[in-house]
Amino acid sequence: MARIDGKYEVVEERSQSGGQTIYSVRADALPGAGVGELLRLSWFEVSTPDERNAFHRYRTALKALAPAGLSDVVARPGAYYAVWREVPGMPLSAFQVQPVKNEAALSALRDLAARLAAQGFALMDADIVMDGDTPQIAFLTPATRTPQEAESLSAAALTPINQGKVRRQRPPRSVWTWIPGLACVVGAAYFGAQAAQIYLNPALADVPAVVGQPAKAAADKLAKIGYRVQYAEGDERGAALGAVIAQEPGGGSSLHLGRLITLTVNNPPTLTVPRLEEQTLDQARSALGENYLKLGSVSQVDGALSGTPKGRVVAQLPAPGAVIRRGQSVRLLISSGVSVQQTWLPDLRGLPFGDARDLVRRAGLVVNTVKKEGSDAAENTVLRQSPAAFAKVDSGSPVTLVVAQTRYQAPAVSISPLPVPPLPLPPTPDPLPDQTPASGNVDGGSPAAQPEFAPTTPGQDAPTLPDNQTVPDQTTPNPVTPDQTNPEQTPVAPTTPDQTPPPDTTPTPETTPSPVRSVPMTYTFPGDLPAGNVEIVVRDEDGERTVLPATDSAQLRGAVAQRDDVSVRGNYTFTVRVGGQDYATFGP
Repeated sequence: MARIDGKYEVVEERSQSGGQTIYSVRADALPGAGVGELLRLSWFEVSTPDERNAFHRYRTALKALAPAGLSDVVARPGAYYAVWREVPGMPLSAFQVQPVKNEAALSALRDLAARLAAQGFALMDADIVMDGDTPQIAFLTPATRTPQEAESLSAAALTPINQGKVRRQRPPRSVWTWIPGLACVVGAAYFGAQAAQIYLNPALADVPAVVGQPAKAAADKLAKIGYRVQYAEGDERGAALGAVIAQEPGGGSSLHLGRLITLTVNNPPTLTVPRLEEQTLDQARSALGENYLKLGSVSQVDGALSGTPKGRVVAQLPAPGAVIRRGQSVRLLISSGVSVQQTWLPDLRGLPFGDARDLVRRAGLVVNTVKKEGSDAAENTVLRQSPAAFAKVDSGSPVTLVVAQTRYQAPAVSISPLPVPPLPLPPTPDPLPDQTPASGNVDGGSPAAQPEFAPTTPGQDAPTLPDNQTVPDQTTPNPVTPDQTNPEQTPVAPTTPDQTPPPDTTPTPETTPSPVRSVPMTYTFPGDLPAGNVEIVVRDEDGERTVLPATDSAQLRGAVAQRDDVSVRGNYTFTVRVGGQDYATFGP
């Protein structure tokens, strides 16, 4: 069998309501309970600070009331419960139906009701048994009431109990009691006659009109005059919750003091709050009127986060589905419209197009037009931009960039065409033994073959073979250079005047430095600029230079540093330093 807290053996689960579960248990030896006695254990689920505080208030009330049926109460992390034992006696329901009741029992019951009300409990929150003329608390259910509410509920519960005959307890009589008794009879007769006279002929007073006033204020006003007051519930559209909507007798009538006046208090049934979000103010007002509710305060908020159009309901309080009374008000939050976020661009001039496009995208804008313009600046760098630098524009606005392209310029001097290279010489066949050369022998008659010459380039002499030398047999002939020509033996091919090729020289490329240009600089120092000396430097192809000399940050917070003629070469960036450390970087 399961055990609770190691001391109580669970027999069965009797009921469960909210965060309270009631078990039938058997316990080890406890004060006021025998071993194995069947007990009732109330287990409380406590997981929040509010629930823990509520249980501690309940335990404090138990200690103050000292119920006869309470055996144990525990309050520690993970274990919050109370143990009750059976209390012998007559249940209060059986005592109520008795035709004759003892006055002492009724008085003790009223005292118990007052003690319960002081702790925020009514009679119906407790299981009460009558042990003779003494009421005992056998069980107490947790409740959250004010002492005034508990007193009112207990008074209503005592009304049927007080009905019927009351047996007054008489003290034992003696001879000496007759004299005081006789005096009391005489006095009672006299005062009774006076009371009868007052009761039968009480003073008259005008009943004030209290319709429309809060119920408690109206009751206090009537009670001060000398009237008794009772409440009745009613329902009237348009009346405030808890206000008096009728009184009997009506205001202005004459009534003897001490008589009863009935006040009817507006207590309409509960209603469910309709969903008003996304509706206009007029639609929300109409929906509230159809549900007998009132329009409360109306506040305007920015609808950018929820995307709610202007004039529509963003939120409501109470929320949709909440249960409230008829005639109560509902507060609304109305959208003031979706505000467009603004952004700005830095100075993009001098940046490569790819870097400039990335900065445009980061700023939430779109490059939709790119124009090219001839310029001496580096190719594909930004020359101009629209919108201008640091101008505030709406997110998503278009951006136009003008980028540089290389200017085209025809050459100033005409260049002669390149010379045609010489044709390769054909192979020379070996001379035959019986061949006789066409010309004379060289060195004792050795025959020499005459080669065929290829045409020469303009301005060159035809190539010849030197004396006493024959052309060897070769597969690929070697071209003859101009140094090997002999004008006496070589026929000259026709030449073309003024076509001598220039010398074959390849120019060495030279690195041209970027031009120096003036650029603007604008920087707004933030209001929370750290303490220290602040300076602005520029970095480009020539190195690093100071643009703004060191200045105390206290003089620069919220100020604007601006120059229109900062000389730079090539790509550049500006750096803000505070106390020698880089604080911010900006540039084109």
